Amino acid sequence: MDLLLIAPVKNYTENHDSQELQNENIWKPRGYESQESYQTRELAQKKKSLYMREGSFEIQDDHDWIFLNYQVFSCDLYSTQDQYFLVVLAEIENLEDFDRMSSLELEEECNRLANFVGDRLDGLNFNWVNRTIIYYNKEDAKLVPNGWISDNGVSIEWSPTLISGGPAADVECLISWGNNKVFSIADFKKEVDPTELIRGIVDAQGIWGKSDELILESQRISHEIIDYKFEKEKDYSKYHNQIMSIKENKALLDLSVDEINLDLQGVRKKTAIACYDAWGLGGLHTRLESRIQSIEGINSFHHENFKSRNRIWVNKLLLALSLLTIFQFFIGVVDISFVGDVKTEAGEGIGELGASKFIRSVSIDLWMIFFAVLTSFIAVFALKKNKDAE
Repeated sequence: MDLLLIAPVKNYTENHDSQELQNENIWKPRGYESQESYQTRELAQKKKSLYMREGSFEIQDDHDWIFLNYQVFSCDLYSTQDQYFLVVLAEIENLEDFDRMSSLELEEECNRLANFVGDRLDGLNFNWVNRTIIYYNKEDAKLVPNGWISDNGVSIEWSPTLISGGPAADVECLISWGNNKVFSIADFKKEVDPTELIRGIVDAQGIWGKSDELILESQRISHEIIDYKFEKEKDYSKYHNQIMSIKENKALLDLSVDEINLDLQGVRKKTAIACYDAWGLGGLHTRLESRIQSIEGINSFHHENFKSRNRIWVNKLLLALSLLTIFQFFIGVVDISFVGDVKTEAGEGIGELGASKFIRSVSIDLWMIFFAVLTSFIAVFALKKNKDAE
């Protein structure tokens, strides 16, 4: 019985040179499933072999935290979606101890094994571990703990070609949340190339990892923006740019999902789609889309409030300028009433109505008080109208 562990590496690019991975495609098809799958732009993968069986090391149960004996067959580092994944294929040697483990205990054991191998190889840490039990005898199915496969498990089958070139019996695989199980008569370590199964899981984990990052980023923006009071136009632009970045990355994820459905073939496609369905990636993307719409709406709402506050001050300033203009107009009328040539008084002559004489008969101080009061009434009326409009 074997264990296949696939673990997304945490912060690998921050501590390692990303050029360690080979730039060329190194996939060497050893079965029909490898020949039917090919590199795509969004789902392109690279692989670096950290260890093969020639340098075998054995993990015994002499550690306080590890309960089974393992022969580690291979360790590879895959990259896709700007993420890195450690892939460990190991054989369980003491099945009598394995039989006594519960599902939760086995999950913890797999996590410890992945962490032990990652630390020994390259000091790697992981976000989570995807765990697959591979058994080669129907009788061993009863050794798989109850609850290992969740109720929403998705089954797939394929007919692999042996590495030696001959046909092999069908492989049965059941994929669920975090845990999988595979039945194969042909040995995954010697006779069947598990690459396409691995690549399908890596495809799905890459999309899930990116989706989870975008969910967390949208959550961060939500917490920041919900009570944030915009003081400048650039506050809106800052969050708008962050939201647009999430939307752009979400669009790339949608392209990745499209490539799984339209471009991939064979076991890799079957496995990726099964993971997509079993893990509820569609629901995760729906929640992400909903969050994007929510924070976009909140950002627009705050922006409108900011512009509304600005409009109020602009309107008040325009009102003040208008009142000043009105006051100057009235003063100008009074001023005109005192203007005339040397032969006549202001306002006298053809068509005289007596308005200028009346204006001159009243003290200029009274006129200024009258115009000031009139302008104040206009201001109060205008401000009340603005308040009602808000």
